Amino acid sequence: KCTEIDVVGKASAVGVAGFADCIILGSFASFPTVDCGRLNEAGIGTIHCKTVFDGQSNRESYARAAEAIKAFRMAYPGLVCVIDVHRAAAINEEGHYVRSLAVKDGQGIAQTQVICGMNAGEQSKTNLALAMLLYERMNAAFAGSCAGVICKSQTLNQDLSPFALTLEIGSCGNTPAEAEAAADVTAAALCTLFLTN
Repeated sequence: KCTEIDVVGKASAVGVAGFADCIILGSFASFPTVDCGRLNEAGIGTIHCKTVFDGQSNRESYARAAEAIKAFRMAYPGLVCVIDVHRAAAINEEGHYVRSLAVKDGQGIAQTQVICGMNAGEQSKTNLALAMLLYERMNAAFAGSCAGVICKSQTLNQDLSPFALTLEIGSCGNTPAEAEAAADVTAAALCTLFLTN
């Protein structure tokens, strides 16, 4: 089970206590995050931070998230990976939400994009390598499930831990069921990645 943290520093341990390999940042009203329960069951100590960092404004969301990451690094010195989960705000020229979808055997799932902050110092190379491996694993399991790896000239807080990724799981146009299916494929790929590398 997952340790749920609603306020930084106040953990209600449901399973993992004092141990974490990975932290997942992300909270949506109707969309899922990567299934940290699945990661914990695979032996990857994972915490889900449910704090909403962009609730007040997007302008300071990364600064607020950075403070949370630093607090988690202090509480869990063995923390090696931070995964920041979003959904894409994709809107077309007509102002309609764009739906990203991969289909296999009649099943449709939202597509995931991996975002790398290329201004994260030495971690940029490591994070990009991790992103490419995740892209390959996801698409080997479900063709088209990972739409690609996008490199941005920002840090995206990816300089605050040995490994870090930003994932956009689906977009505003996807249904919760499509995003949930994408989160499941993403979690499975992360499990194989972390356990074999």
